[in-house]
Amino acid sequence: MGSRDEHIREIAYQLWEAEGRPEGQQIRHWETARIQAAKEDPYSRPKRSVDPSEARGQDGEPEQPDQT
Repeated sequence: MGSRDEHIREIAYQLWEAEGRPEGQQIRHWETARIQAAKEDPYSRPKRSVDPSEARGQDGEPEQPDQT
């Protein structure tokens, strides 16, 4: 199991403990923990796509395609 899954498991366990250790809530706790872990990791969030016609260079001018 990867470190991401381990982190999710830790969060799910904390949720389970905080709710008084209810039976039969594993899936809900895991999904809630998975969502929480995704919010903590900026690389797991979807990126906003940029229309190439809106792309700007550092000087503020539209970027030109590489002509080489």
